[in-house]
Parts: sequence; C-alpha cells; structure tokens
Amino acid sequence: MADIEAEDEKSSRITVSDQPDSEGQSSPTEQERATLRRVSDAIPWNAFLIALVELAERFSFYGCSVVFTNFIQQPLPPGSTTGAGFAKGQSGALGLGQRASTGLTTFYQFWCYVTPILGAYIADAHLGRYNTICVAVVITLIGHILLVISAVPSVIQESGAIGAFSVALIVMGLGTGMFKSNISPLIAEQYRGTKLFVKTTRRGERVIVDPALTVARIYMEKLG
Repeated sequence: MADIEAEDEKSSRITVSDQPDSEGQSSPTEQERATLRRVSDAIPWNAFLIALVELAERFSFYGCSVVFTNFIQQPLPPGSTTGAGFAKGQSGALGLGQRASTGLTTFYQFWCYVTPILGAYIADAHLGRYNTICVAVVITLIGHILLVISAVPSVIQESGAIGAFSVALIVMGLGTGMFKSNISPLIAEQYRGTKLFVKTTRRGERVIVDPALTVARIYMEKLG
C-alpha cells in the first residue's frame, strides 16, 4: 500500500505504510490503527537539558524583577550607598514613588510580552531557533550588566540610575522575548519521529507509538 497521510491535524508529516521503515519499525495497518491503543514515545534527554536552560532563564528573570518595585519606589536608606536597608530598614534606591514604580514595572511586563513576536520572526526568517536563543542570552546578559551598573553607588548618588535602569529594562525585555518565543518549540523539536509505528510493551500489548502524542506529552510535562 502506498504511503498515506495520517489523520492527525497536529502534524501533516506523520505517515503510515505496510512496509517496515529503515529502522526496522513496523508501521500500523488500517486495522491496527482502528483497534490498537496509541501511546507516546520516550522523550529524548536533550529536551530535558534544554528545559533546564529555560529554568535557569526563569530564575534570572524573576530573581531580578522581584526587587524592581522597591528599587524604584523607595528612597535610598540613610547611611546606605547600595540601596540595602539591612536588618531594620526599607531597601530602596530611586525614591520615585508608587506611580513611577507601577508604570515602569507594567511597561516591562508589556515589553516582555511584545518582543516574542520579533524573536519568532528573527528565528523563522533569518537565524533559526538555536542561533536566536544564543543571541537572546547575550542580549539579556548585557541587560543584567546595565542593571548592575544602575545600582553602583556612584551612579545612584549622581541620580543617573534611572537612565541606566530604564535602558536595562528595554534590553532585558528584548532578550527575554527572543528567548521565550523559541525555547519551547526547540524543546519539542528534539523529538525527531514523524511516523506511526507498532511496538510490543513489556506486558505483551501491541500499541501504536504516535509522534503527535509524544509532542503533546513534551508540552504537558513542560507546562506541568
């Protein structure tokens, strides 16, 4: 029987055939497709490694953004040159008040949700996912450096921190968007299977291994 397209709207590349493929996997017949249970394949280890990279990026993102409110809203504590409030004081630096704090942090969140569009375009049209992620990491690193510079005592004392901090938000948001729009698809792409095939489980049950279910399982385990 000639190859036919599998009836799965999630992946037009999944095909079936009467003949074993080059790896010796037996493709399901029409009767087997109608009667056998479908299961997911094993998830490749490199998908988990890439997920760890995303975990590190999330630690970086939330680890710095959680202190933005105090840094913007609260004034520099008396006797502090770094913004640290120590045991009894309120940490802060810029002293711009709640309105400025809410405005800047809201803009940062908005910017981080807009830039993935640009990141997806760059990856699809120019650099590819992996290269775009590498560029995003470098951009985010530059943003973190600018963030540190905005908290240097000499910069805080000279009232130049707000400029460096604002630029850092823009740069970090750009890096975050380029990273987030590509890391999840890259994880799913680590599974290279494109064809349904039949295997026998340890209990002796014949099942169909479905690549679409495997990709769905990857996303479900990633998103929890």
